[in-house]
Amino acid sequence: MKLSGGEVLGAHKHVLASQSKVFHAMFKNNCKEVKEEVVEIPDIDSKTMKEALRFMYYGEVENLKEIAQDLIFAAEKYELDELKEKCIESLIETLETENVLKIFL
Repeated sequence: MKLSGGEVLGAHKHVLASQSKVFHAMFKNNCKEVKEEVVEIPDIDSKTMKEALRFMYYGEVENLKEIAQDLIFAAEKYELDELKEKCIESLIETLETENVLKIFL
């Protein structure tokens, strides 16, 4: 995976495809990512994508409360429903008057 800023993260296609309908469809078809063996992810930062990968591999996330707001975007984008639910639960727990607008947006 090639992230914004040029950082490259390694991951196994089979793990990604088994956890995400989006990756499954991407790897099933003869698309650019299959030919080049690189998935470009320009809209998710390194810290967030590393946690999404940790979840796909191990079913866990470190520091969910701090990263849930960014991680929910990755969960939605790659159809990681269980991760999305965990993010929603975490955001509900931390919902306050000061952050409600930011979370809503």
